[in-house]
Amino acid sequence: MTAMRPLFALALLAAGCSSAPPAPRERVDEIADAIRAGRAWESDAARDDALKHLFEKAQRRHADALFLVVEREGAAHSFAAISALAPLLAADDLPRLDAMLASKDPNRALVLLRVARFAAASPLLAKHAKRLLSGREIAKVALGTIGTLRARAATDAILEYLDADFADEDDAFKALGRLWEQKTDAPALAREDEHARLKVLLLVHGVAMKAPSLASCGALVRVMTAAELDEFLAKHATDRFPARGAVTDACFERGFDPRKGARVHQALLASPDADLVALILWTSPYKLDVWNRLDDDRAAKQARVCDYAAARLEADAAQKAIELPADAAAREKLVAKWRDKRPH
Repeated sequence: MTAMRPLFALALLAAGCSSAPPAPRERVDEIADAIRAGRAWESDAARDDALKHLFEKAQRRHADALFLVVEREGAAHSFAAISALAPLLAADDLPRLDAMLASKDPNRALVLLRVARFAAASPLLAKHAKRLLSGREIAKVALGTIGTLRARAATDAILEYLDADFADEDDAFKALGRLWEQKTDAPALAREDEHARLKVLLLVHGVAMKAPSLASCGALVRVMTAAELDEFLAKHATDRFPARGAVTDACFERGFDPRKGARVHQALLASPDADLVALILWTSPYKLDVWNRLDDDRAAKQARVCDYAAARLEADAAQKAIELPADAAAREKLVAKWRDKRPH
């Protein structure tokens, strides 16, 4: 056995020599190190090329370097870094994000959080909400981010912001609508949250019914529960209530609950406003029961309500875009066709 020891040692040495050498450092790592060290670039072109490579190749280990670019570089590079950093954010970044939100210029942190939809940072938005909503320009960005991240704990700060002389009501109502949106099948809220939702609902209902805007009416129909919406429509759909147009338009907004949208548009087909009914028949993206409108001879813009109903049925059957016949005789023929097809 003693004689075998030198051979064994040689075998180990040979094995060690034959192992693969350490992989060379990647260029992206070298670029990140240069940014961390604050090294000057040889030229603007060299900087642009290096940052482009970083943005394309960055991984989680380069997040700190990307943060530095976000904070230090000009707008174009900063926002490119935000796009690269957004999918890499992790809980370890919360202290840094907290510091950015507390800084004199929290704008880039707000944009980063909005692009990333980084829900873990919602408590930070609530923590800084009052200060973020204390100025006109930054409040606009902050409200968008608060709404996107559903930072409900910022509700009181938004309600306080609405009392400010510089407040943008539309931005505030959009944020409140996103914070407290109730989908058709949404579960009941906890007591404290329900109290906050009802406070918001009372506010937006009062504004929407007196001085309706797309933002206030959008918040109104979003914040309502399905039962509250049904009660609202049963009370107002057959009236010329001032908010009817904005309530209709709110249902076209991107991301709006399609089941709520269908309920609103279906109910408002009974509106005494013929132009509104024609608009819904012509443009609504939802599946609607329009057969009763075939007997509606009221005049609307360009044609009768029944003409729009027949044109919608024709388009649905042919699976094509809706078209309204140019002359009255052709429209009347189309209405007669679909009256004959009406289910009994």
